[in-house]
Amino acid sequence: MKRHALAIGVVLVLMGGTAVAGDYVVPAFAFNLRGHSKNLWTSEIYLANPGQSVVIVDPPTVLRGRVVLPQQTCLPPMRQLVVAPHSSLVWKAEDIAREMGCAVEIVGALEFTTDGPLSVGSRMINRAEVSSGSTATTPLSGFSQELPGVEVAELPLAGQGLMLPTMIWDPDSCAPPKFDSYVGFANPSDEAVHVTLSLSPTMSLNEIMLGSSRVELPVVLELTPKSWQQLRVAPVISQGAECVEPQVFDLFLDSDGPVVIYGSVVDRATQDPRTVLPLELE
Repeated sequence: MKRHALAIGVVLVLMGGTAVAGDYVVPAFAFNLRGHSKNLWTSEIYLANPGQSVVIVDPPTVLRGRVVLPQQTCLPPMRQLVVAPHSSLVWKAEDIAREMGCAVEIVGALEFTTDGPLSVGSRMINRAEVSSGSTATTPLSGFSQELPGVEVAELPLAGQGLMLPTMIWDPDSCAPPKFDSYVGFANPSDEAVHVTLSLSPTMSLNEIMLGSSRVELPVVLELTPKSWQQLRVAPVISQGAECVEPQVFDLFLDSDGPVVIYGSVVDRATQDPRTVLPLELE
């Protein structure tokens, strides 16, 4: 994925809730990620413990994505996080990057394990107006996209059809796109997962642009173990195409294993992202 491709509004499959202890995934996570039109993305994770017992959070891993380390990495202790009963805390990307060897840039999905139930949320904040020399010591402010955490045990079963509704693309060849749409995947398992992607038959389209590739539909994507990727979804625009207005479309997906799937639509006039959550088809 290109660096600008995470100007995402991003999304995910299910809200991480107060179920049993286990693995959680924040489906899109960034630290100092430069993007489209001077955007600069950094995440905050929100952990809430509604229970009566302390919950321990193990050090996270990044489902890459990309982690950029300095020439000389720091070696801080990999510490567990403690969430007290009936309390919440903000887990900042700066702290997570430090735990990973003082990374200077991160993009991917964030996975971590807890010994008790938590509610997990996040925001990806656009810090484009913040000077490059500043450091975050307080919760971040700015335009952002909310990305709820997903409990791996709650992911849809293999073969469950999903729909990403009201995505928007701009088939206008006369000017830069007014909207960009993305689909993202996080595979937390140790096995490869295959995802089939298609459009509604009513659209009568046999090809689309997926990332930088022109593909025929339906298309099958292989997600390698412990991986993350986000791809731009766009119509194939022929030369001499007429100028038209942005169009709404629905994306349909199914997989042969557990995977987090989300959609993101970015309004390029404001660089404002909208997260699209998948719906399970009946």
